[in-house]
Amino acid sequence: LAAAARRLAEPKAHLGGITSVAFSADGSVLLSSGRDQRLRLWSAASGENLLVHYEGAYSSAKRGHKQIALSTRLGHAGSRVYFPTADSVRVYDLHSGALLQTLKGHFGEALCAAAAASDHKVFTGGDDCSILAWTPPPCGLTAPAPREEAALAPHEQ
Repeated sequence: LAAAARRLAEPKAHLGGITSVAFSADGSVLLSSGRDQRLRLWSAASGENLLVHYEGAYSSAKRGHKQIALSTRLGHAGSRVYFPTADSVRVYDLHSGALLQTLKGHFGEALCAAAAASDHKVFTGGDDCSILAWTPPPCGLTAPAPREEAALAPHEQ
């Protein structure tokens, strides 16, 4: 069998190379990150850019490869984007782009993130050669106070 490809965005999805793509659990949207330090949300069916602005994602990212992660729930409520940055992992609401929280725990640059669909744990890897497991509080992630970063302790095992 031969695979068929179609271009999702015309003329370009990003102003630099694409470094990561992640699908929502239901397959309705996908999120891309690029060397242009931007996050973009796309309709998987139409290829349309949904024009969500992720607060501060551009200014907080270091140039280079970052593996993003999505934690999605049925419907729109509770869907999160985990975006590694120079010194933390930023947590965004998938559909509004609002910055919900900043996770700090790596001694160095955060490089990648992965979300477990079953229990919504998030795993991050960093330049410090460690993998951290983050467990969201039972009530869900809440927005930090204005102009303040919330620090969570990594899940202890």
